Amino acid sequence: MKFFLTLSLCFGLVFNLVAQQKTQVVLLGVYHLNNPGLDVAKVKVDDVLSEKRQTEIRQIVAALKAYGPEQIFTEFRADEQARVDSLYRVYLAGGRRDKRGETDQIVFRLGQELKLKPGQIFGVDSPTDFPYDSLVKVANGAGQQALLAEMNQPLAEHTRWFNDYLSTHTIGETFLAVNSPEQHRMNLGLYSGLMSRAGGLDNSVGAYLTAEWYRRNIYAHSNILKRIAPGTKRILVVFGSGHAAVFEHLFRLSDRFEVVPVSQVLK
Repeated sequence: MKFFLTLSLCFGLVFNLVAQQKTQVVLLGVYHLNNPGLDVAKVKVDDVLSEKRQTEIRQIVAALKAYGPEQIFTEFRADEQARVDSLYRVYLAGGRRDKRGETDQIVFRLGQELKLKPGQIFGVDSPTDFPYDSLVKVANGAGQQALLAEMNQPLAEHTRWFNDYLSTHTIGETFLAVNSPEQHRMNLGLYSGLMSRAGGLDNSVGAYLTAEWYRRNIYAHSNILKRIAPGTKRILVVFGSGHAAVFEHLFRLSDRFEVVPVSQVLK
């Protein structure tokens, strides 16, 4: 009896230890601060170098610093790691303060605050095909104008909502809004419920585009897994907000990770 009791206690300790060793993950989906215009939804952003927006960014960085990530993963390509390290060294030396993108304004700034070294901030993106123009052409040829209108409606609504919201809210509040469950469902539904229907039975351009979108996120997630150092307790992933829902799904499928809602960090 004592043997089985001791064995049970040992198993309990092992399972508790495994549970305690989960790596925490914060997924910060952002709108692109420098607005390069690469997304399907064309939104308007103001100048993040203004004092008002700089104050808001400092507040975001302070909140992320309190979370304390040991590694940060960004939307730079995985095969551009040498460039990421080089740019970060320039930032640490006092350069790139006039750059408006989230990599400089949030990631590098946070890295400096945390005293992270080059090699602790990673590019993990793996861009795939995104034949949106082909989708529109094929859908028009298949007489799917009603579907295209149905696709354009949530995009137009999102653009109007975003432009109005950002004009009256802080960057931090806007980040929280674009990371909401409602926004995640809208984003995923656009692919699975609308774009996937484009094309005839002999042309699966919509399903292909959707598969390529998922493949990009799965590849990026795989790159993150390969880069996590043994014993790491907390990581931060900073990507465009459209990626966050897929990342969250993938991380939640693994017992190795605990997804910490970004709303608990950017309070």
